[in-house]
Amino acid sequence: GEKGVYQKDSKKFRIEKPEPNVTAYKSKSFVFADAELASIIQDLNSVYDTPVVISDRLARCRLTVSFNNEDIRDIAEIIAETLALTVTTKSDTIVLEGNACEN
Repeated sequence: GEKGVYQKDSKKFRIEKPEPNVTAYKSKSFVFADAELASIIQDLNSVYDTPVVISDRLARCRLTVSFNNEDIRDIAEIIAETLALTVTTKSDTIVLEGNACEN
């Protein structure tokens, strides 16, 4: 559950905790802890073929959630329900719409 980093210039090795979604491209397992919606959508879009889009006013909404190999449409529905958003599909794109979150 850790990663090793070797710094060539200083010849030092250190152990770090890897990003939680580093293997999501293969496992489709995601863990988000108080993450901005824009970042969540970016991670999801890097793995799934069906893109999800949000307006700029939703980008800073924060969410704590995890997904384990779920369909992208189900993920969008969970996000929408959690943040009181609506989900529509336009030309094979999932669109999340609603009011900006209070942060």
